[in-house]
Amino acid sequence: MKFCVPQVVTGSGLDSQKSDEEYRELFDLALRGLQLLSKWSAHVMEVYSWKLVHPTDKFCNKDCPGTAEEYERATRYNYTSEEKFAFVEVGADALLSPSTPDGSSLQFLSSFDHPEMLSF
Repeated sequence: MKFCVPQVVTGSGLDSQKSDEEYRELFDLALRGLQLLSKWSAHVMEVYSWKLVHPTDKFCNKDCPGTAEEYERATRYNYTSEEKFAFVEVGADALLSPSTPDGSSLQFLSSFDHPEMLSF
């Protein structure tokens, strides 16, 4: 398989030649990252859904007032500090790290043939 573009712009802005094997490794790395991000997203949605169906109350959470609305009990008072921190940390890592470990940006994905991208 040949790739469309023989060059990639790295995170430092320098052009470098990459072989087909290096493109394949970068593509596989990006694919694994996207799959992991998808699994995390699914897990977050499962936890969020469970919390909505099982809101806390003033007996389970001493910070929850007895007058709190159901949605507020399911969202505001139903997460521990550790859960909140984990959600923010994972989200920030995903948003602030758009580069691969070797410092090159994800622009290399544009060098793949279109059918290759659709097949994943």
